[in-house]
Amino acid sequence: MRRPILAPLIGLAGGIFLAGSFAGGTSLYLKLAGAVMIAICIIAASIFVKRGKRAVSFLVFLELGIILLSQAAAGIERDLKFACPGMGEDGGAFSGEVKGIIEEVDIHDDYVAFVLKCGQGEAVNRGGYRILASVYGDSLSLENPGDAAGFTGCEAVFYGKPEEPKGQRNPHCFDYKRYLSTKGICAVMNSKVYEIGEISNPVLHKIAVLKADFADCITELSGDECAGLISGILFGEKGSIDEDTYDMFKKNGTAHILAVSGLHIGIVYGFAVKLARGRKTRRSRLFAAIFITVYIVVAGFTPSVTRAGAMILLHILSKELRMRYDMLSAAAGVCILNLIINPLALWNTGFQLSYLAIFTICFVAGRFSGGSDNRGKGLKYAFISCFSVQLGLAPYMAFQFNCFSLVSVFLNIPVIFIAGLLVPLAIAMFYALCILETLPWIDFESVSKAFEFGAFLLEKLCGCLKYLNDLAFMDGHSSFTCVSPPVWAIGIYYGLLFFICSETGFILFRRRRIKRIALSLVIITALSFFANAMYIGPADRAGIVFVDVGQGDCMHLRAGGKNVLIDSGGSFFTEVGEKTLKPYLLKNGCVKVDLAVITHLHTDHCKGLDEISDDIEIKNLCVYEGYSPEDVREALPNYRGRVTFLKRGDILHITDSVSIEILAPAGYGRGTGAAVVTANKEDENSMSLIAKVDYDGLTAMMTADIDEAGEKALLQLCSSAKSGGLCCDILKIAHHGSKYSSCEEFLSAVSPAAAVIQVGKNNYGHPACEVLERCAALGIPVYRNDLSGAIFAYDIKNGNYRLGFVLK
Repeated sequence: MRRPILAPLIGLAGGIFLAGSFAGGTSLYLKLAGAVMIAICIIAASIFVKRGKRAVSFLVFLELGIILLSQAAAGIERDLKFACPGMGEDGGAFSGEVKGIIEEVDIHDDYVAFVLKCGQGEAVNRGGYRILASVYGDSLSLENPGDAAGFTGCEAVFYGKPEEPKGQRNPHCFDYKRYLSTKGICAVMNSKVYEIGEISNPVLHKIAVLKADFADCITELSGDECAGLISGILFGEKGSIDEDTYDMFKKNGTAHILAVSGLHIGIVYGFAVKLARGRKTRRSRLFAAIFITVYIVVAGFTPSVTRAGAMILLHILSKELRMRYDMLSAAAGVCILNLIINPLALWNTGFQLSYLAIFTICFVAGRFSGGSDNRGKGLKYAFISCFSVQLGLAPYMAFQFNCFSLVSVFLNIPVIFIAGLLVPLAIAMFYALCILETLPWIDFESVSKAFEFGAFLLEKLCGCLKYLNDLAFMDGHSSFTCVSPPVWAIGIYYGLLFFICSETGFILFRRRRIKRIALSLVIITALSFFANAMYIGPADRAGIVFVDVGQGDCMHLRAGGKNVLIDSGGSFFTEVGEKTLKPYLLKNGCVKVDLAVITHLHTDHCKGLDEISDDIEIKNLCVYEGYSPEDVREALPNYRGRVTFLKRGDILHITDSVSIEILAPAGYGRGTGAAVVTANKEDENSMSLIAKVDYDGLTAMMTADIDEAGEKALLQLCSSAKSGGLCCDILKIAHHGSKYSSCEEFLSAVSPAAAVIQVGKNNYGHPACEVLERCAALGIPVYRNDLSGAIFAYDIKNGNYRLGFVLK
């Protein structure tokens, strides 16, 4: 290992990873396994060195990573207590006015998010803390929401209730709290009224105003679509980009162009060198360094920008000091500095993508191109670099975003070429506008024609970008949805990729050092399976999962390799299927649903299924036979598969030990729509399918949205149900805990060992206090999705089971 800086980087990242994985009470056997794996890492670090200095540095930085992560996590929790005084004492957080300085403004179609720096100078917490305040719709008090960008750097007062951000709510899904913590944000709030005061940070304010003015200018000259793309490409602000356009770029593997990355910094550096006429003098290097630094400040210090900018500044410094520059060592050094400053950044997606891309280029591109001197190789090296990045990022993209593009490698070459023209032009226009606004005696009219011509070119280049992506997208056929690969497979893939392409691996293979190669492969495999053991948990052994879909119902059954959904959630306001159910299924190994049972065709029970139908195969859909095919098509317009109609007495056999019995309602005539006609679509809840699941002796009942009358009718109907009447182990409380459901007579007859309320944030008063009190009086423990996230039963065998919760 000729680069000693890699050992401390591996140690630091490993320490942070271990500390983060063990946080929150990891089981003892994993802690013991961790100690064993640390010992293996020490041996691994010593294999390729004759002296133990690198092993010592590895150990020192491993311990440093554990300490830094522990301190950072404690700091976030401390800041949360400052932001939400009284949280947890009276069941709520402080509600009143929050004062701070606006550091960042993120503008969306229907709301604006403000990052507030609060509490600076307080005796106990002098560093202050950050709160994300969201202001919706009419509360903005602005004719144009884009004007809110001018509030950056101003003192402000927001009125609302700071709260702890939501953590991971379903197994292996997005952890909003951790994401915000990587940005130093400890609390969130929805604000209805706010007051903007004086400018406190003139630099932040001026930068934001200049960026907003530039966006307005491009909008006026080239239209909203071009302005949105330019804001994303130049500043990483994607709020103005059409959602369908951004989704297309993401599925094509070209979304990196819409976020400021190392590519942009490289283009900016090349542009700065050209402005200095390519002269390799001290003055030209100083000019390039200043140019890059200004752009980093304007772009907002995102992880990828910081990484690329710091590496280029190191390159400039090496030229000035006449020292050899090594890209891999520079990347490792900058990564260490990033992690020391903010150890939580290790879980930031932008951070991971940026460093994975640069490390892949260092290892893979260098090996395929035959060395580090690639001058004169032009298109060949560009293709090798693109291929290397895709080779490195493809498994990560599949794991993180559940998408794989077939055209990404080839599409990125013309996209990067266009970016090489677009970025310098946009930067030149932005700097020109900055100069014009800073020096008011310069007449804008005198350069307006040149500016208009530049905007025209930007519009055409943006049009080319969109046209290429449209062409390559092929209506979605050039990319496909995939499940997240297992962590052990990801670990082995990257371990082998970097080992084979490294200088050490290359030498070992050439010298045929079979024993050392075999030992290296054993270590890579062992570390990969250890990382897999750290990643998986009880939820991966769950047979029944009450998925957290907010204000809606959704049960997921996993048995014998089959996946069954009973209801799927849904909302008029958000895409629950696309944003919640689909990621949950794909990240938990479900690429198809063998059977979906929809209890009734209300939005909060069926719309999620409709939204995922285009990406996830639904082999069979079951609904109550009182619905007609037309009713099903109206409620689920995207579903094109088979429909089976069910009634009381039907039993669905999933495996030999798992079945679903339909307890109610009775038949109305298969596919006639008679039930809906009878209910006049006013009381469709009373026509809900009531399903009782028998999972290897564990029984769970889904009661949909029936009310007290429906429960009493069920009592009369089902005293002789084949699976043992109404008694069950787990009862899904009807209608999200409505006060009109869950009567005492019904609860006593069912006598569940546990009750689950599938409920989210709502204005209906769910769950009702009366329902909670009835359950408490009968000694029935109640678990809720809004408090516990997904609720699951695992280690199910012969009627024995354990309950688990994503939020603890």
